[in-house]
Amino acid sequence: MLQQLHLENFPNQPITIDENADEWKDLELFVNVYTDYHKIFIERRTRKLRNNDFVDLCMTVYVGPNDLYWTNDVFWIDLIKANPKTSKYLYHSSGKTR
Repeated sequence: MLQQLHLENFPNQPITIDENADEWKDLELFVNVYTDYHKIFIERRTRKLRNNDFVDLCMTVYVGPNDLYWTNDVFWIDLIKANPKTSKYLYHSSGKTR
């Protein structure tokens, strides 16, 4: 996906991205949430873009493997809970984590 975006903007400058590199593990929440959001917003068109969606999505970049993500937004809670790869990152206000 990143490679395709790059080629669309810089067709004469191909790049190679190792999607299995260890560095991507640090962005597990962001990559998976972005993928799920993309499916809902772009492919299925079951949701309209809201003013703060992009900011909320970008905030997940800062959540590392040992961190938890906190939000009150029901959409983001449901999206993160729905994926087993991301649900472990969600902070639960009941005090129970992971």
